[in-house]
Amino acid sequence: MKNFVISILKLLGLYKTFIIPPEVVANYIELNTEESSVMKQIITGFCKEEKYDSKESRLFDIDALFSGRLLEFRQTHIPFLTEKTGLKNKKVLEIGCGTGASTIALSEQGALVTGIDIDESAIEIAQKRADIYRLHPSFLKLNATQIETLGDSDWDIIMFVASLEHMTPKERQASLKQAFSLLKPGGHLCVFGTPNRLWPYDLHTSLLPFYMWLQDELAMDYARFSPRTEFSQIHTGNFENKYEELYRWGRGVSFHEIELALGRITDLKVTGSLPIYLRKYGFIQKISYRRSDEFFLKRTLSRFGPKNMHPGFYECYLDIIIEK
Repeated sequence: MKNFVISILKLLGLYKTFIIPPEVVANYIELNTEESSVMKQIITGFCKEEKYDSKESRLFDIDALFSGRLLEFRQTHIPFLTEKTGLKNKKVLEIGCGTGASTIALSEQGALVTGIDIDESAIEIAQKRADIYRLHPSFLKLNATQIETLGDSDWDIIMFVASLEHMTPKERQASLKQAFSLLKPGGHLCVFGTPNRLWPYDLHTSLLPFYMWLQDELAMDYARFSPRTEFSQIHTGNFENKYEELYRWGRGVSFHEIELALGRITDLKVTGSLPIYLRKYGFIQKISYRRSDEFFLKRTLSRFGPKNMHPGFYECYLDIIIEK
């Protein structure tokens, strides 16, 4: 009933939603029919059938890698970054660029992007995508724990895009510290698309309640109850040799690790949180949100957290910008 009422209010223009700035939309590069067909073929070839347990999951990935992730990044992260940090002529290091969807979204706004990933096949797709869009970002196969080898310490923006959660705790610490040291004064460190360990339901990996709260050994064993068939098999075999695999699948991150790497969490200058930024509510929308379970959960968490910590650290996903 609630969703029906909201739909009616939207049709009447009474339920305001976030509007993408026209200056951002003006920079979108749209592919013609031939270019789009070539890009679809490349992505389809990348998503090999043997990697999937079902036809549906493969089609989902093809759609996401072909256009879904690009559209989402354009409509959410790009307006956020444009307002909070600016993008035109900014030197950006993108950690976890994958097949380059987010790289395109950044580059078409005038950012000077270097994308890194440990998956060489994904990097190859990213380069092909950039060629089709006639953009010129740079791509490197590089581990996030080795970014100090880039040598430069004049990056305007360094962002972890859905990547921190796939690292081990030691790797996270090392990479976060290196990233912050590589930023120029006034530069910005971004943590995007990272599931928050504080959240009571794991929407990212296991699809199980309270899973991210479990210690690793219990998490390995309890994985057998995951509705994701491919993930549920992780509990078999020798646990001691599989903890790294658990993290490669994706393990939540919380403010604790950011604090360990960068210093007291309440001393960090948080420029903004994407979910909070996107919630530019009208009156009716604001009432709806404040009556939601999500709102009450975050308010409860904040009562137990560090005093004056930015509310973005209580969101379901960490999408945070921190200024150096």
